[in-house]
Amino acid sequence: AAIESAINDLKSSIEQNDIEGMKKRMDALNQAQHKAAEAMYRAASAAGGGAAGGGQPGGGGSQGGESKAHGDVIDAEVVEEEKK
Repeated sequence: AAIESAINDLKSSIEQNDIEGMKKRMDALNQAQHKAAEAMYRAASAAGGGAAGGGQPGGGGSQGGESKAHGDVIDAEVVEEEKK
């Protein structure tokens, strides 16, 4: 309900072409979305805390491998030769 209210307020500011109102209402919408995301995260971790915790280290491990692979990247420019 808080997100819907924030969206309606933002729409009102857009219709009125109120730039400052749009900025304030976008901030309010972002805060409402963050609160909803936190609540969903808490509910998910309460329902299956072991599964959610187990998935995170695996994701971190693949990121570590990717960062090592990207460490040897060489920046280059491709120059095409004219065909004769």
